[in-house]
Amino acid sequence: MSRSQVEHKKTFENRYNESTFHNFKSYLIVFAAVFGIIMVSSFNNSYADSLITLSPTDSGPTNIAHTSNVVYVTNLLSNTVSVINATTGNVVTTITVGIEPYGIVYDNDNGKIYVANFGSDNISVIDPSSNTVIQTISGVSNPSELMYDSTNQDLYVTSMTSNKVFVIDSLSNNVITTIVVGTQPDGIVYDNDNGKIYVANFGSDNISVIDPSSNTVIQTISSLLVGSHPSGLTYDSINKNIYVANNGANTVSVIDSSSNNVINTITVGTGPIDVTYSTSNNIYVTNFNSNTVSVINGTSNTVVTTIPVDQNPYGLVYDNYNGKIYVANSGANTISVIDAVDTTPPTLTILSPANNDLVNTAIVPVSGTSSDDISVSSITWKVDSGSVSTATGTVNWSFITPALSDGVHAIYVNATDAAGLVTQQSVSITVSVIDPSPTPTGSKTDPVTTVVSSANPSFIGQSVTFTATVTSPNGTPSGTVNFMDGTTDLGSCILYGNSCTLSRSSFSFGTHQITASYVGDSNFNPTSTTLTQMVQYKFSGFKPPVTDGGQYNLGRTIPIKFQLFTANNNLLTTATGTVSVDGIPALSTNNILQGNNINLNGVQYAFNMSTKGLAAGAHTVTVALDDSSVHSIVINLK
Repeated sequence: MSRSQVEHKKTFENRYNESTFHNFKSYLIVFAAVFGIIMVSSFNNSYADSLITLSPTDSGPTNIAHTSNVVYVTNLLSNTVSVINATTGNVVTTITVGIEPYGIVYDNDNGKIYVANFGSDNISVIDPSSNTVIQTISGVSNPSELMYDSTNQDLYVTSMTSNKVFVIDSLSNNVITTIVVGTQPDGIVYDNDNGKIYVANFGSDNISVIDPSSNTVIQTISSLLVGSHPSGLTYDSINKNIYVANNGANTVSVIDSSSNNVINTITVGTGPIDVTYSTSNNIYVTNFNSNTVSVINGTSNTVVTTIPVDQNPYGLVYDNYNGKIYVANSGANTISVIDAVDTTPPTLTILSPANNDLVNTAIVPVSGTSSDDISVSSITWKVDSGSVSTATGTVNWSFITPALSDGVHAIYVNATDAAGLVTQQSVSITVSVIDPSPTPTGSKTDPVTTVVSSANPSFIGQSVTFTATVTSPNGTPSGTVNFMDGTTDLGSCILYGNSCTLSRSSFSFGTHQITASYVGDSNFNPTSTTLTQMVQYKFSGFKPPVTDGGQYNLGRTIPIKFQLFTANNNLLTTATGTVSVDGIPALSTNNILQGNNINLNGVQYAFNMSTKGLAAGAHTVTVALDDSSVHSIVINLK
């Protein structure tokens, strides 16, 4: 592929000089015209779910964006955008846009889709509720890729022929400034942790770093550090790295975003062109000339597998709603749908007994927790060199050993995930069976039962360990403690010493009444106690541009944005809540019917708060969620 000699994208064939693409395209169009069908066929690959074939009138699929259940694909040769239902894999409609549509992005604040029309020097704005073009933004010369900065609510558009980045205010859809960068800027990505924008300059073999607060280039990462013809970029939010597909070097550069130093170079397939990041901590790279997708593990920065796809894969996107990767095969007019590759083994923790515990009962209850980025399939265990058995539960698991002899024993536990990856943990215990308590004289006595929680409040999905302690001045009670969540049986544990533990993580948000009931033994009566367990969402904190004590102009709209997660950082999208200012319901500029209720926009909750009618000075903005949590921040209007 000879992309470095290309001055602009007159046609898709000219940009890549791929005669095979033109031949295949012509064959596909003739085939579809004769038979008049749209195909959805299986794709023979261990990771790919399906292969979606576009409408016969749509050709040259290039880049992809998605909303909650819809995938949008730009077709550079047919001047259209294909709309695909992510659940069924069916093409539901086709939208006519400008000439040679290339880049595409979804603005999850205003709910609109923006398409860069390279050949007509403009941007099409699509309303996904109607799948129609509602506006065309002119004055952007040869727009290529787009990126949305949720902090200042601006769109950034690379212009390959003018060597600039155009900045568009997404509230007014006006071009507000341009930024001079390197030669032939192509890919662009926003690092929402350090608040900087990275631009891959295909022609000058370097990376421009933009500060969006001033819209100026603050650093250029040298061509000596990145590979030749950098094209696509993505940001890994777990490891805080930028990944750059170097089209001319067949490599991916890894940039530490805290220092902007290149820390690794990874060899991939031939002609890497685009790159995306999945929340399973993998990076996916399309190799245009080798018809493959390379999968890089974000922790080890090594290629863990290579997935064959259809002809000339170009743009790709990770859909965080269904965990799929969508790949635009530009040479075949198809979209490959790939299951996220699992390279992360499960986590495993043995909560009880602890390593080197002294146990005074022959039968030992064992419990713990496990988690995985996809799912835990099974928990197995054995004692010493004995037979392997399966524990009860997976995320919260437990089992009881057979009667053990006095002495030292090793307990081994394995967690296996859906991909067959295994994590093993073990503890060593010493069993010394003794008379647990002197026999009290006279009738049974009432011991004192207490229960404490390891985390209160806890987050949804967080493992909470309840420790029940049963004490008496007349000896050490023995036997079982049962746990209830209201009327729901949580399980039981067996006392050793005078306490035992039970771990659970399946609590819904809200208030839970946890009752620990000691069942009694031959010397002690049953007793019980109750605690109130609060379970809440994991709140991300308020997202920029809102900061505690921040200064804002009177009359402007202030986007109140945040994300909610489980304890394992899985995105939550079903919460409800309200926004108030100084205890009074806030007013939204989006929709009068919204009231002061928060809305889910893409991967975050948002409320576009109007400041009209507020006085200058400090104001407290409060978000009250349906998990009973309240989050506040102080803003200053001037």
